[in-house]
This record gives sequence, structure tokens and C-alpha cells, in this order.
Amino acid sequence: MGFSTFVKTKYKQTNSILNQISLIFIILGIGFLMLNSINKNNFTDNTSTDNIFKCKISNTNENLLPVESLNTTFSISIIDYSTDVFKTALTKNSIPALLNPKYDDFSKSSNCLSDDELAVVIVNDSTVLVFPLKILRYHIAINTYINDQPILISYSPLADHIEVFSRNYKNSILEFGVSGSLYKNADLLYDLSSESLWSQFNGKALIGNYTGATLEKLTYKIFNIDEIHSIYSDFKILSFDTGYMRNYDIDTFVSYKTDGNVIGTIKNSQTDFENKDIVLGFNIDNTQYALLESSITDNIEYYSEGVRNFEISKFNGEYLINIITSTGKTRINDYTTAYAFVWYDFFPLTKKLH
Repeated sequence: MGFSTFVKTKYKQTNSILNQISLIFIILGIGFLMLNSINKNNFTDNTSTDNIFKCKISNTNENLLPVESLNTTFSISIIDYSTDVFKTALTKNSIPALLNPKYDDFSKSSNCLSDDELAVVIVNDSTVLVFPLKILRYHIAINTYINDQPILISYSPLADHIEVFSRNYKNSILEFGVSGSLYKNADLLYDLSSESLWSQFNGKALIGNYTGATLEKLTYKIFNIDEIHSIYSDFKILSFDTGYMRNYDIDTFVSYKTDGNVIGTIKNSQTDFENKDIVLGFNIDNTQYALLESSITDNIEYYSEGVRNFEISKFNGEYLINIITSTGKTRINDYTTAYAFVWYDFFPLTKKLH
């Protein structure tokens, strides 16, 4: 089976309109290994109670977006679409973004979320919205509002990268779908108005009429469900009734997280970490730094690189990064986490913190 078929199969397992996900064996070309996926149930088969999702979901794929070719103005770009973009053989909306998500009280979702499952938490004034990662990995982009503020919650499973953006751009409210293509192994999103292609990694439009535009990043927190209950007395959680028939219990990327396979090409390789290590990366005056995310705890650790000194810790779902100078400390808020190979492909001159 060829490389193109692998990518197509891998993605369509997760997002098939028929919601049938089958066991596949993928033999990749030179430099790639065999991947095994997981046998998946068909939701129309109710004979096996072990595979029935326990929360309310849609009876049909009622919110299907048209699966068709992109109508992007490819002549306007800051990257080369033919060489820099990895085409997964999927068209736009093969992975369906959510445009009108519903929210529930936690009691309606409690049977489908274990205490240790991770979720993205967005806080605005007294409003708290929770987005389980098990839904995000099936839809990649969620267009929603918090207190009338239009926001985009995004997650690229192949980069293990979360980002939240404002959907306001120059007095326009944009809506986003999933293109089916990758740039540096992170998903490319498209806006529904111009179908320009935007990087999920940094919110920058790379191809199309919006080329050069950048979405504003918004703060978010990552907690498990148990932590969310202990911190927030009142919150709404993204409903599993998304408009799509999915067994959100199944993680089709579980083997990808630990194996040595990479879907797209890597133009800037690195040797500081294992490729699938999760790193915390941040930027200061056009110099990038990274360290192993698992090394960060609630206890403050001190790092030095060149003339710069840092203190880094994790607290209340956020990373606390300070530059230490002779006059005090400066907080760094522009950071992200991702697979090491993705971070370094974007920032090959990154300095590793020990």
C-alpha cells in the first residue's frame, strides 16, 4: 500500500462520513514503518454493548459540510503550495469542523469522561467552557463564542498541538474548516469566506486572499476532568451531540503517539529530543527555546542559555516562564507545546534548555 493511501486511510478512519473505522495495515514507502490501527464499530450495530458510546450523540450526520476541492486563490501565498504543503489525499471537510457546537451541564457527559481525561478550558469573566480533547481530535477546529467573543479552539493530532484564536479579523468574524492538508505536519485550516489556508500552529494565513494575516492567540488552560471539578464550581462542557455520529471513546492516534512514524515530510530535522517528545517552546526577540514538557512541575526550576536566565514552572493549568534580569523578572506569555519534530521544523535554530 502506498504512502498516499496510508494518509488517506489514517484520516478517513477518524472522520468517515459513514463512521465505519476498520482495522488497517499500512506498509509505507522507504523510511516509513508499518502502522496498525484499531478495529472500530459501526454505530448502526447495537449488538455489541462494549462498543456503544454512552452519551447522547446524533442519530445521523446532520451537520455534514460539503466534501469538495478547495477554492483557494493559490497564486497569492508566502509558501510554495506545490512543495511546502503535504496533501493527504483528502479534500476540505473530510474532517468536519464544528460550526454550531452545543454545551451541556457536566451531568450529561459524566458517563463518557473519566477523571484523568484532558480538556481545554477557556475562561472569560465568570464564564468557563470546557472542550474535551477526545472531541477535538475528531474535529480539529471548533468555531464558537464565549460571552459574545468569537473564538476558535483547534487541535492538530499529528502535531499534538493545541491553540485557541480569536475569530475576529479586521471587523470580520471568520469561520474555519479543515482543509485536509498539512504544513510542517500541522493541520492547515481554511476560512469559509475566502478559503485561504491558515496554519493551525500559529494562526497565520499562508495561501489565499488573507495571506500574511495572523489571528490573535488567546489564553487557555489544560486540565483533566478531576482538576476541573476541583477548581471550577460552574462550567459548561462541549456536548457530545455534535451533529456527527462518532464513538469519541476511540483514539485512532494512540499508536501514532508512541511509534516512530511521521505523516508529512520534515524539512528541518533535530536531534535535541526524540521526535515524539512533547516540548514547551517559546520565543524571545526572535530567539526560540525549548525544553521537555514532562520535566516541568509545580516547583520552580532554573535554566540558563547564553546570557539569559529563566525560571519555569507549571501552575493552575498554565506554564509560568520568567526571564530573570538584574532588575527583576519579565513574564513570557507566548509559548506552546507540540511534538519536538514539529516545533523544530518551524524553528530549526531553537536552543535547548537543560
